[in-house]
Formats: sequence, C-alpha cells, structure tokens
Amino acid sequence: MDVISSTDLQDIVHMELQPLSSDPDESNAAEDKVVSRALSVITAKIMLEVVDSICIRYKMFSQGRGQKVESSVSTVEEITAKRRARRVEKKKLRTVAEEFNAKMGKGTGEKVLKLVMESPIVPSRMSETNISVEDRDGITVARFLRMTPDLDKSHIGVVLGEPDEFSTCVLSKYTETFAFANVSFTDAIRIYLESFRLPGEAQKISRIMSSFADRYYRQNEPFGGPLSSADATYVLAYAVVMLNTDRHNDSVKKKMTVDDFVRNNRGINDGKDLDRDFLEGIYRSISEEEIKMSDEAGMEALTRAHWRSLLLQFGAIDNPHRSFSDHKTTVLPEDTYLHDEDVFRIICNGSIHAAFALLDEAEDTTEAQSALEGFTLIAKCAASYRIPHAIDLVIIMLASASKLRNTPLKGSVREFGAKIKAQMSAVSLFAVARQSADWMRSGGWQAFIDCVLSLHALYLLPAQLESDLGTYGDDIVDSEGNPPPLSKNIPSWWSARRLKSSSGPGEESAKTGKASNGIWSLFGGGGSSAGTEGELEDIATPEHLLLKSPEELKARELARNCILALDVEELIINETRFIRSDSLACLCSAISDSAPIASGSKRLSWASGSEKSYKEKGKGLGLDTATGTSIAAFCIDWLCLVTLKNRDRLGLTWPHLFRLLMNSIHERNEPGPLVERALAAVFRICLRFLHREEIRTESLTLLETISKLDMSILRKVAEWLSIALYQLVKVHAVHLSSHASRDSVLLILEKTSSVDMRTSSVSLETMYLITAENLNWFTDNENLFHRMCTSLGTVSGSRFHSHS
Repeated sequence: MDVISSTDLQDIVHMELQPLSSDPDESNAAEDKVVSRALSVITAKIMLEVVDSICIRYKMFSQGRGQKVESSVSTVEEITAKRRARRVEKKKLRTVAEEFNAKMGKGTGEKVLKLVMESPIVPSRMSETNISVEDRDGITVARFLRMTPDLDKSHIGVVLGEPDEFSTCVLSKYTETFAFANVSFTDAIRIYLESFRLPGEAQKISRIMSSFADRYYRQNEPFGGPLSSADATYVLAYAVVMLNTDRHNDSVKKKMTVDDFVRNNRGINDGKDLDRDFLEGIYRSISEEEIKMSDEAGMEALTRAHWRSLLLQFGAIDNPHRSFSDHKTTVLPEDTYLHDEDVFRIICNGSIHAAFALLDEAEDTTEAQSALEGFTLIAKCAASYRIPHAIDLVIIMLASASKLRNTPLKGSVREFGAKIKAQMSAVSLFAVARQSADWMRSGGWQAFIDCVLSLHALYLLPAQLESDLGTYGDDIVDSEGNPPPLSKNIPSWWSARRLKSSSGPGEESAKTGKASNGIWSLFGGGGSSAGTEGELEDIATPEHLLLKSPEELKARELARNCILALDVEELIINETRFIRSDSLACLCSAISDSAPIASGSKRLSWASGSEKSYKEKGKGLGLDTATGTSIAAFCIDWLCLVTLKNRDRLGLTWPHLFRLLMNSIHERNEPGPLVERALAAVFRICLRFLHREEIRTESLTLLETISKLDMSILRKVAEWLSIALYQLVKVHAVHLSSHASRDSVLLILEKTSSVDMRTSSVSLETMYLITAENLNWFTDNENLFHRMCTSLGTVSGSRFHSHS
C-alpha cells in the first residue's frame, strides 16, 4: 500500500465532501450532480466507519485485551449496496403501510401476515429451526406492526385485540418487543399504550392489558418491585387505563380523587394493599400527564417516557458508545493501533463535517440517528486522544443542528418542538457534553451555554431547575429556618416565580405567611409589607412566550418532554464538581461572558467589559431588554450555584462570579430583578465562604458596593436582605474585619430598617447582636462608634414609627 501524506489525505477528504456540504453546481448535468453527491455520502460514511474502527481498537487496547483486534471497516461497494438497498426497502415499506391503513380497519393477525408475506419487504420466512412456524409468523407480523412508520394506530390496536389464536400470538410477540426491565410502572404503560390505540371493546382491552402485565411482571420480578404477581400487575394496569379516562375525558364530570384511586385498588396485590405512596405516585403522574393514545403515528408519541426509551435505544443513557455499524470484520496487523491517533487527527475535522452533512441530508430518524452516533464516536475518540478543539467543534455542530443557537426566539418553540431531528440533535448535544466535559474548552462551552440559555428564554428548562436556581438558598432563613417572603421584584412570567405561583392553590401565600413567624415576631412584628412601598411595575411578558395556537402549545409540550429526559440539572450543576479544572474554568468564564448586563444608559454591557447594544449583540435573535435581563439573572444564579458546588476550587470559579456580580451591582440607580438576583448571590457566597481568605477581600468589596446603592434599590429587597444581614453578622462578625465592611453593614441597616415593622424588627435584632456581642468593632475607631450610634437611633426610630 502506498503511503499518503497527511496533507494529501486532508485534501482528498475536503474534495470528496465538498459536494455534500454545498449546493451542487448548476452548470453540471443532473446526472453528474447525483453521482457527485452520492460519492460524497459514501465518503462521509467511510470516514465515520474509520472513526468507529479506531474507537473499537482504542477501547480494546486500553482494556489490555490484546493488540490483534477486529475492525468493522466496510468496502465502498458494500456501503453503496447497503445504502441503495435501504432506500428501495423504505419505498416498498411505505407502499405496504399505505395498503395496511386502507384495508386493516377490521384486520386480524392472519390478514396482516398475508399482506406482509405477499409484499416484497419480507424476502423469506425466518430460518430458525428451534421455534414453531406460528411463532415465526407471529414475530414477523409483530415486527411489522412495531417498527413500520406511519401505520394507523387504531388499526394496530384492532389487530392486537382480536381473539383468534394467531392474533393472540401476534399480541404476545408484539409485547415482547418492549424492554420494561427496571422501568417505572407509569413509564412502561405509557410507552406501551402510546404505540397503538386501544380498541373500544372491554374484552380486547383486557387481552391487551393482560399481555402487558405478563411482560412487565416477568421483566421486573428480579428487581423486587411492589407488585407480587402478573395478576396484580394486570388489575393495576386496567385501573390506570380507567384513571386516565377519568382524569382527562371532559365528559366525566365527577373526577376520581387520589383517595378514591387508592380505595379502588385495595387488596389487589394478591390480597394485600399496595403501598400508598406508590399508588399516589401513579395517580399524580397520570393526572399531570395524560397517556395519549393517538390515532396517528408521529410526534404525538414523544412523551417524556418515550424520550427515556429512545435515550436508552439510541445510547445516550448507560451505553453512549454503541458501534456505528455492524459490518463484516477483518483481522488487522498487530501494530495498526499505533497509527490510529495520527489518522484520527488528520480526518478529525473532515469527519465532523461529514457527520453534519449526513445529518442535514437525513430523511428519517434512522438516518439522523446514524449521523448523530457518528458525532458521539468522534467525541469519544477526541476525548481518548485529548483533542479539545475536536470536541468543541462537535458541540458547535450539534448546537447548530438543534436549532437552539443563533435562532430568533420568536417561533423557536414551534421550530424545536415540531422537528424531531432538532430534538434528537439536542439529545446528542447533552450526551456528548456529559461524556466529554473534561475536554471541552471555551468554544464548546460557549455553544453549549447558548443552547441552555435559549432553553431558559423559551421556558423549556425543567421547572424544578429554574426553581432551585431562583431561590435565596438554605442560609438566608430566619431563626426558625423559614425562608423570606417572595420578592415583588421578580416578574410574574419568570420561570422560578411561575412555578411557585402555579404549584398549588394558596401555596405562595402560605409560604409568605410562614415567613411572618420566627424572626419577624421577635419584637411583636407581623403584618405585611404590601402597600408600604408599592409593588414594582411588572415587566411585560416577552412576545416570544405568548403562545396561543394549539400547534405552538403542542410543540412546547413536546419540547419540554424532550428536555425533561436529559437530567439538565445534573449536567450543568452537580456534575461540575467532577470535571477537570481547566474545563471548569472555561465553563465559568463562558457563563460570565454570556450574561447581558444592561447599564443605566440602556446599553448592553457584557461581563467581559465590552459593550454592544441589544440589537447588535442579539442580531436576529429577538433579544429584548426583558429577555436579556432574565438571561443575565439566570447566568448569575447558575454561576453562583456552580461556585457553591465547587467549594474546594474557588480559585477557578470565584474570579468569574466576582466580575459578573460587580458588573451587575456597580453604580446601579434603579431597582429591578437583575440587581436583586445579584444581591442574593453576594450574600449566599458571603454566608458560605466569608471565612475563606482567598475570597474575603473581594466579598467585602461587594458588600461595600451594596451599601452605596441608592436607598430605593435596597428598600425594594429589604424583606429578605434584612434576614441575610442578620445571618451575616451572626455567623461572620469576626470576619467583617475592616472598618469599611463594618461601616457598610451599619449603612445598609440604616437604609433598610424603615420599610415596615418586619424589617425594623430584624434590623433591631441585628443591632442587638452588634452591640451585645461585638463591641470590639468600635474599640479602636471613634468614627465607627458614631456611625453605630446613628444607626441605632435610625433603627430604633424606625421600630417606634412602625408600632405607631
């Protein structure tokens, strides 16, 4: 074999891929265009085959399983033949599906078998000799019903529910195509029932649910679940079907309560009761999300449970490195692996563009998934050989394919939720980020963060994540552990606030009332601050969030189902504790640089210091001021939580958070949600880490900056700020070591104490802590002693006026 230089190989790759990545030349003949693009597709597939081969050899060599391994590299002729065969097969399958939909309204297993066997899609009967002819035919029909796209789901349900012997066999084989092992009961029944439409006859429903129950119980029996038999599983499954109808059918006027559901299922577990928490979980899941048994195939089936199933099938969970293909193997020389890294570095960029081109060309989910697996393999190889720029390029390409980056926000929910390829790209994006986070650098993290911020702006992130980010933390609580009241600065349309307000009737008011206890009543305090300052005028809801049409609402539901299955919080918060230090520093820098900070001049000052108008920075994205504020506050909360999670690596996270907080607070002259979230982050960090010398100086600088803010800003956040200041003095009085920091505490007390009786009570208690336990603050500073006397008079006067 002749030796090809790396430059020559790169030129060959670029030349062969060019027709696939650009529009064909109009001057060429149509036949030349087809041939050129076909060659490009073949070249792209060969490159991904090579990457797959390198991955296999690297894994086996790293595991010490020898140097003489097998490769799955295919010849050009094999790839071409298989691609043509797949296209021909898909056309035939589409024709058979149309005939099924036209004729099988009253079909049986035998009729479907005849249709399938007479069609050209089944070359011959299965050749296994250890199963009966009926079982082989049943498997053939079951696979057709399960795997063929665009079949009428109601017709599938009719066939599965028929009572004849062969249809019963088909039902059994169909149910065996589902993997329910270690899957929750509600997820399993969703995946099963959403693959067809249940027929209306009770006997047919009974047969189908009995088949499901047998399969689910057999697969989960080794895990010791709550169900003791297949019969118990059947009864519960039937009860869930009835519950789904009861909760989501408008004709049912008197809805079943959770107590009714638990009562109806007493003694079904072989004479024993199922655990109430288990039944309540099922009731809650079905009530919150309907099992949708649509007549048509397609996006309707993509519920949260379906996404989990697809993640397992596609390898994004537990097994993210499936082999790209399954071709014949050849034994390679023992020293082949020695050149793998050199080969991969040469073809790396070309392979990434090849995968992107294949994804762009994909006409169905199978082809799209094949291209996305190529991205996964490339990222795996790049991580193995420690090539950060390749992983960054993979992330950038996937972010672009997901339509979540550099896309106008208006219409993005519909664009993302209605296009399965975009959702699959998002799934792969998070899978690659999870497996290769150690080797991501600035470019990759920036693309990933852009997608996360788009999901936040579109209100697609999990509600619990938004809520966790938008809190005041566990440290800002009163003496009885109660959180402060909900702030009026946060607009009602913000994700965190909307979750609280919609989480249950009266829940928000209950939390506010609870906060009136404890430290609020130390001096007979009580009442509400409502009306003392007036509520902040609510920021108008951004236009891109005003979804009205059924199509838009449906697209948002589908998009949320996709994102909910990705464990976003684990990846962007909790797993940052384990990534390499250089990657963590790049992540924090990218979050800080991604926050649009609006200054008093109504321009967009990015945390890095450069300034651009909203129109310039968000060109084509529809990034209005309200959305920019929401994104900036999200970045602050996100980076604050990452810093709190990485307490042993503050040197990597804190400089970026400090820069972002200073940009958000310095010289502010108006109250607003962004300032509030920045102040909350400052006090969360101070309460947790002020004893750490490496951040103390900057933390106290922030505290001094806060004390210089206009009184109108501090009074808007006085309810929770007074609690935070009380806790700070209580826990870290000894670390407020400079005269300036002590003066700042007193100045903040003066500015916030006169808001209402609650804050004056807390402020007076804070003054008590200072005068009773920290007199050393004033022993060597006469000016500070005068400040303390002034503050004490102000706070006491505020308390007197509040009582009056």
